[in-house]
Amino acid sequence: MNAIQPILDKAGLEPEKVAALTTQFEDFEQIARDWEAKAKSIVVTDISQKAEMAMAKEGRKFLKSKRLAVEATRKSLKESSLREGRAIDAIAKSLKGRIEPIEIYLTEQEKFAEYEYAKKLKAEQEAQAERDRIAREAREKAEREEAERLRVENMQLKQEAQEAREREQAARDRQAQLQMGKVLAENKAKEAIQQLKETTDRLGVPAPVNSPVTPPTTPKTTGSFAARLAARTNSPTPAPAPTGRTIVCPHCSGQIHLEGQ
Repeated sequence: MNAIQPILDKAGLEPEKVAALTTQFEDFEQIARDWEAKAKSIVVTDISQKAEMAMAKEGRKFLKSKRLAVEATRKSLKESSLREGRAIDAIAKSLKGRIEPIEIYLTEQEKFAEYEYAKKLKAEQEAQAERDRIAREAREKAEREEAERLRVENMQLKQEAQEAREREQAARDRQAQLQMGKVLAENKAKEAIQQLKETTDRLGVPAPVNSPVTPPTTPKTTGSFAARLAARTNSPTPAPAPTGRTIVCPHCSGQIHLEGQ
């Protein structure tokens, strides 16, 4: 049975290549098939079988030479295939290098309208992005300025409120001082009146009604006598000279006139 035919059929090669490979290896296939049967006929069971051992030696040398020939054929065919593959690759690369630029150029011509629309759309998007950036930066700047204005305004309002509180507190303090001074003055006046009352009580002098100072009194005379005396002398009646002594209040500087000694 030909053992290489199933291998060639499974490889899926073209008929020409199958025929060429069959020609290259069919002799080796026949030799291998013949020696599979021939080798089994040489059986050595005794050292005296010199002829059989010689036949085995000759057969081994023959098969070795055929095995090396098979390997040489494989390398030759493989190198040829590699050279053929490299040539195929080089030719394909050269042709693709010439065809692809033409294809690209024709694609550009074919899709010119689409490319122009895409470029215009990209330019519009970039312009819109720039406008958005400028608007965003302006908005952020305005927000920062407004925040700074509010901060300064709040500081001013806080300062004005603090100053107003200080002024109100100062006014309250002044009012309290005035009220305290008034209370102290009233208390001092009350103390002076009390002391004056105590003094007048001690000295037996009537206390003044509305003021700690009692104005000097003028002796009363009858109207007819005073009129006749004034008509006779044609001059005002002199007031009698006061007698006694005068006491000065140590608190209000008021004067009190005491009759007698």
